[in-house]
Amino acid sequence: MATSSSTLTDHLCCAICTEIYTDPVSLSCQHTFCKRCLEQSLEAGLPPRCPECRAPITERNFQINRLVRNMADQLRLEQSRQENTGGQRSTAERGDECPEHGEAMKLFCVTDRKLICLVCKEGRDHRGHTFKPMREAQEDLITEVVSALGILKEDLNVAQHKRESQQRNISKRGEKSSQVKEKIRTQFEEVINKLKQREEEAMREIDRRDGLQKQRPSVSLCVAHVSDAVWSKRV
Repeated sequence: MATSSSTLTDHLCCAICTEIYTDPVSLSCQHTFCKRCLEQSLEAGLPPRCPECRAPITERNFQINRLVRNMADQLRLEQSRQENTGGQRSTAERGDECPEHGEAMKLFCVTDRKLICLVCKEGRDHRGHTFKPMREAQEDLITEVVSALGILKEDLNVAQHKRESQQRNISKRGEKSSQVKEKIRTQFEEVINKLKQREEEAMREIDRRDGLQKQRPSVSLCVAHVSDAVWSKRV
């Protein structure tokens, strides 16, 4: 029993305060902390990271994990009962006293999920119910809690894998978008360069035509001078 309780305590202790969870919250990296402990650790103003594995924390809206909280509360109650016994017999041996009959509550009513005494068992309120010895019920409960923690970790693993897959897809879409943008930019640059070349060619053609037009009056004038000179010699 002590070994099982110790194992359960290892699963339900906050790595920051080293105490049993109070309002536990789970991060995407699967590590769990007391909500207040986590918030205090992030108040330094540094980039938010998991206090245990240093993974980045992308969301600050922490939601309390009810399943882990219920298990932590149950473990805290069990430890409180054991501490209250002191040097007397253990809770499993002595049992708590029934508030109604003053007898040791050594039975666990599976139907009502509560501890009862032998007198309660014979009463009409528990007629036809199923019972277990308290020690056996405690061991079964711890087994259920450990199993539930295993299932919870598996669910967190699945959620983490989905999250990583989504991030990879987002990254791929971002890369594809960048490639499309680069292709469009390159095509526009090619079109602009061709337009500039055509503009320069058109300007050169205009300049060439202007040059030809300026040269025509000069040629006519030269012809006229030559004709005058020839006529003068004849005369």
